[in-house]
Amino acid sequence: MLELLVFAAALFAIVLVIGVLGTILGAVLWLVFLPFQLLGWAFELAGWVLAAPFVFLAALIALVVLTGVLFAFALPLLPFLAVGLFVLWLARRGRATPRTA
Repeated sequence: MLELLVFAAALFAIVLVIGVLGTILGAVLWLVFLPFQLLGWAFELAGWVLAAPFVFLAALIALVVLTGVLFAFALPLLPFLAVGLFVLWLARRGRATPRTA
């Protein structure tokens, strides 16, 4: 029975040592590869900074084009709008009361 307890303690110690070594290895590898990670972030930021004017230019072109498309589709509806406003004006104007002498 004592041998089983010693075996379990030794197994626990081995697992603990492997875990500590794995943690140390992970920290060392993180420190080794950290400059490359930072360099990757710097290149990504530089890419976004270089791409930003083109993105804004594309957005401006899209705004102009879509505004033109909106006017192209809305222009045929102007007569209906004019008729509707005329009917609204007719409905809201005051009726002339006949004057009696």
